[in-house]
Amino acid sequence: CLSPYLLKDTVCVSNCGDGYFVDNGVCVQCNDPNCITCTSASVCVDCKDPFKVYNNGCVSQCPPGWVANPSDVCEKCTDDNCKVCEVTNLGNCIECLYDNLFEKKCVPICPPGYYALDKVCLPCLTNCIDCTSSSNCFDCLDPNVLISNKCESNCPEKYVDINGTCEPCSD
Repeated sequence: CLSPYLLKDTVCVSNCGDGYFVDNGVCVQCNDPNCITCTSASVCVDCKDPFKVYNNGCVSQCPPGWVANPSDVCEKCTDDNCKVCEVTNLGNCIECLYDNLFEKKCVPICPPGYYALDKVCLPCLTNCIDCTSSSNCFDCLDPNVLISNKCESNCPEKYVDINGTCEPCSD
């Protein structure tokens, strides 16, 4: 074909169209059938909806640890333990692969005052520093005392404070 035309499947065209790139005046098809724009047969830079660009190809969704940006290109979360992170801040986790989510970070153990449920650190009851659920406290923040797995400011009648735990008085 004479310039500015391009050869596409034995026909001269002015534009190769979606799914092709130009190589020495010849329209060459992208390897990935879901690719709209490629810079070579194996490097896709834009995919058909709803596909995302990942590893030079098109995928239906980004793999764990990656998130699609507004241009539908998969970007890697900066924390290797993130399964899903924020698009606007790749260092902020939304979900963790193995550890527990605490304040947008993945931590192996929840800090004091929190317990793990479904890989998320959730707060213990008020003034509780060690718990296994929201209603099951084992240790209280001083000067509070533990009674019936809850933290109170002081022991009720007929109970005595023994090392931060309310024990029934002996007759």
